Amino acid sequence: VTSQEICPADCWKPHCTDGAAWNGGTPLVGDVCEHVCSKKFGETRYCGSSDKYAMGDSVNCTSCQKQAAVPRPLPAPKIAAIGDAQRIREAILEVWTSSAT
Repeated sequence: VTSQEICPADCWKPHCTDGAAWNGGTPLVGDVCEHVCSKKFGETRYCGSSDKYAMGDSVNCTSCQKQAAVPRPLPAPKIAAIGDAQRIREAILEVWTSSAT
């Protein structure tokens, strides 16, 4: 049994994304919604547990609760973040200028 047989594809990121907490939205757990993904707004559905999310062409994602517990592979570690190069450059310059005096 694959995850797509248990949990509808529309419950998975990028088809469904975090809902807004102020109107009953819920965040995805890992990459999957565990409640209801709303009708489409453009190309995106939003995850939530209130009636506002269960209207129209919404998708029931409660079967996905077991899927969220399945470990996902970790993303590859980044060697350096974008801002790190600037901080490293500044630190080297600081050391260089202090040793030159």
